[in-house]
Formats: sequence, structure tokens, C-alpha cells
Amino acid sequence: MKVTDELSFNFVRMDIDECISDLLLTEDKLTVAGFGSFILEELPSAIHPGEHSFKPPSKKISFDTSLKETDNILEKCLMEKFRLSEDEVRLSIRNFVSDLKHALQEKGAYELGSVGKFYYDIEKQLKFAAAPSKNFLLTSYGLPEFVSKPILRTENIPVPASVKQEPEKKKRKFIWFRF
Repeated sequence: MKVTDELSFNFVRMDIDECISDLLLTEDKLTVAGFGSFILEELPSAIHPGEHSFKPPSKKISFDTSLKETDNILEKCLMEKFRLSEDEVRLSIRNFVSDLKHALQEKGAYELGSVGKFYYDIEKQLKFAAAPSKNFLLTSYGLPEFVSKPILRTENIPVPASVKQEPEKKKRKFIWFRF
């Protein structure tokens, strides 16, 4: 392998997370060969009446390690982006997966760009936590979650009824001794 080939493989490994992030915007399932699959589920918008918050529609990302059969979507993206052969792309993905597993063993976690974070839980099971700020649903891409304070209108504000005050009765002084 030439030095330029080695540099190109390192460059591809660094941009695989970017390709994964881009593909998750358009795909509902994305498999990383030899590692597992990202599965996306569309969630509707949500309103929390107590907090007065609104969440736009989004996609929930989960990761399943049991689904390792490749769908070749990631490979095709890398071949188009870097103009590499199929064998070079497969080697790059294998190197990426081995680097990811090595980082998980050494550090216990691996941050995958803006997609999320892989980590081991207490029972040494691989877990994935999606980035909370990223919305992968294109129809609502860029819409943030927001809080709207309730609107107080004068006709909705209860006004205490005016109470008529009766004239005060004058108290008579009690005279103890009368003649």
C-alpha cells in the first residue's frame, strides 16, 4: 500500500461519521457492516400543556447490534464521495469499526459526530445515546423546541366584583347613668 493510499484511508475513516449523519437524514435504516444498524422511527409533534412547550416532529434514533447484515448504503455513499473502489471502501469501514471498538474498550465511549454517543453500560452492554439537539426529520429540520408562555387577555382575567359599601352606622355611646 502506498503512502497516499494510507492517507486516503485515514481521511475516509474521519469522514465516515459525516456520511452516517448525512444518510440518516434520508434513510430509515442504516447498517455499518460488522457493527450494527441505526434504526429511525418518526415521532409526531408534541405539546406539553404544563410546561407550555412544543416539540416539532422528529426521528428517534436507536441502534441494534444484532442487525449486522449490510445494506450497502454507506458503502455506496463513500464510493461516490471519495471515488474509491468497493474493496477500498470495505477496508475503510472495517478499519473504522475496529477503531471504534478499540476506542470503546480503551475509553468506554465513542462520540459519533453529531449523531450521538456509543458507550458501555454497567453490564458491559453496548448502548447508544442519540444527540438530543439534532433533528433527523427533513420536513421539520431546523425547527427547535420552544416554550410559549400563556397569553393573558383582559377578558380572561377575573376581576373582583365591586362591593357596595354600606354607610357605617354610628355607634351609640352607652351612657351608664341616666337621670
